[in-house]
Parts: sequence; structure tokens; C-alpha cells
Amino acid sequence: MKNLLGAMLFACLFLQAGCVTPQQHTGLMVSVTDTIDGQESVVSARVGKDGEFKNSIAIGDRTRTISGKVTKSGDNYFVSIDYNSTRANTPGLVQIHSNLHLQEGESKVIGGGSGVSVYISISSE
Repeated sequence: MKNLLGAMLFACLFLQAGCVTPQQHTGLMVSVTDTIDGQESVVSARVGKDGEFKNSIAIGDRTRTISGKVTKSGDNYFVSIDYNSTRANTPGLVQIHSNLHLQEGESKVIGGGSGVSVYISISSE
């Protein structure tokens, strides 16, 4: 009994001293990279506990918006995503809806053509 208490006290001291730290997983990020107008732009969003994500960002004269849902499927993630890129007062709209399987760190093309390419990736923060 005395040895068990000593071992528990020793472990507590290590934790308190910072020698042993619990793993901290801060979550997933979904990122979309596009090459619209010859420039690369990235929009990222944190995935919430419910699996949903959403973010909008203005870059230059365009507003880029991503939203969707991520569910874990074995070693992969199933991602349902909506991506929009709009330009104020110009009909230069890019709209993409895609459903795909991704592994963490992997990047896949979800759209493109006419000098435009759009990629999605998922990673841990």
C-alpha cells in the first residue's frame, strides 16, 4: 500500500512539473486553395464538434466562402463542401459543391477549368 501511494505521488509530481503532458488534440481544419485570377488564395475553417465548418474571407476584390460537414469514416474523412467565390458587381461567380473522401494531410482537386483550379485538404491543428 505504501509503495502504491508513493508511486501515485511520484506520478502527480511529474504531471505537475510538466514532465508528462497529456496529448492535446485541438481539432481539424478544412482548407480550400484556389488559383482564380492567377493568384493563389487559401480559405480555412475549423471543424466544430458537430462536424460542421464555415468561414468567409475577402481577398482582394473577391469574397470566398466555404461551408460543409466532415464525418470520420475509418482512416478517412467524408467531406461535403460548398465553395463560393464572388466578385463585387461582376458576374465572376465560382460555385462548387463536392462530396469526397480525404485522408488527413491529403489534397484533392474539387473543381477547375479555364485557368482556375480549386483544391481541398484536411489537417489537424
